Amino acid sequence: MKKIFITLSIFTLMLNSANAGALENAEIINTSDASKLNISLPQIIEADVVFSFASNAISSVSSKKIGNVVAVDYLYSQYKRADVFAQSSLDKQRLEALFEKFPQLKNDKNISWRIIGQAADSYEKATLLFHGFKIYYQPTPTKEEMVKEMALLDEMVLGKKAVTEKHDIVHSVVEKRDVKWISKVEDLSAIEVGYSGPLGATYIPYSGPDSVVTAVFNRNKSWKNMCVLTDVTGSMYPYIGQVFAWYKLNSLNKKVQNFYFFNDGDMRSDNSKISGKVGGIYSTRALDFDSVYTKAKYAMSRGFGGDGPENNVEALLAAQKQTDETTSFVMIADNWATPRDLLLLSDVKRPVKVILCGGVYGINVEYINLAYKTGGSVHTIEQDITDLALKHDGETVKIGKQTFLLKEGAFIAVKSI
Repeated sequence: MKKIFITLSIFTLMLNSANAGALENAEIINTSDASKLNISLPQIIEADVVFSFASNAISSVSSKKIGNVVAVDYLYSQYKRADVFAQSSLDKQRLEALFEKFPQLKNDKNISWRIIGQAADSYEKATLLFHGFKIYYQPTPTKEEMVKEMALLDEMVLGKKAVTEKHDIVHSVVEKRDVKWISKVEDLSAIEVGYSGPLGATYIPYSGPDSVVTAVFNRNKSWKNMCVLTDVTGSMYPYIGQVFAWYKLNSLNKKVQNFYFFNDGDMRSDNSKISGKVGGIYSTRALDFDSVYTKAKYAMSRGFGGDGPENNVEALLAAQKQTDETTSFVMIADNWATPRDLLLLSDVKRPVKVILCGGVYGINVEYINLAYKTGGSVHTIEQDITDLALKHDGETVKIGKQTFLLKEGAFIAVKSI
């Protein structure tokens, strides 16, 4: 699979003609197997908008409603039946059909776009390919889903059987792996989530697609005096589970002083949310495991998110007010949800270590800026980027396969030709 980043492409034509400002940083990919590019995370759902080969009319839509959209892929086949065929014109028409169906996609600059050209050497093979858009989104949370996720969290952390539709799916995966019990853990690098087992043993059921929290804590064993601030809105339970699997084994070493759990407003309606006054922030001293875990679940139950943005900075300001200056801020952040209150960031006077959850398919640049502007760091499943504060305008930082340029005091995503 070969990735190509270009500044002049058929997406440029689509961008200009469709007035789709959000597409200006679209990634261009040529591949012979598009299935390897599918986004697969426990908190992300895929909706397909399908077209037939060479057609500009939508033939089917797998979901009539979509939640917080985080990424969109446009897939087409590179095979042409006639040399005079204008691919860019068809792309534009398909994009306009998509925007007519889902107008909220048109100007949302928080969406990551990719255009994927699929190789095919015959008409027959081309017609078998997927043509259209794959929309990846976080579902709009409901009380019922929140109850299911809390049950799954109990299963991950406490070993209680979760009676949910997802339960059988989880365990069908577990049964295919090398499941074992251990009584003592020296190296947690292989553990994503720990289940409590008999006689205090730790159950290691599987390694999920994004064990970032576990990986970061295990790499940074010297961190201490921490205040851990965790997003507990909808679909964050796999990462909350990792937090508590780690804390269950580290609660006695006193590395954590405080926990803050934020849920973006206790189920308040979106139009009533004012930056800095959203609420839904719950804190506790890092005491025994049970009391901290109970507080986290209470915060989850009080609010499960309703829109994309979250009140990350408001939580930081609350922690800054209530903890002393020796406390180190560690934020467990949803990469897909941009903080709604970044305008308040200048009031945060302590470095923030940002652990990005869900960043395996691309990094939200706003969290890089949150870390940079507070003198903090960004942490992914593979990297610890700790030198952001040393960067000057014109310098770049590479995170995974992405490059970010510091320009006029803020990082922006850049393309390389």
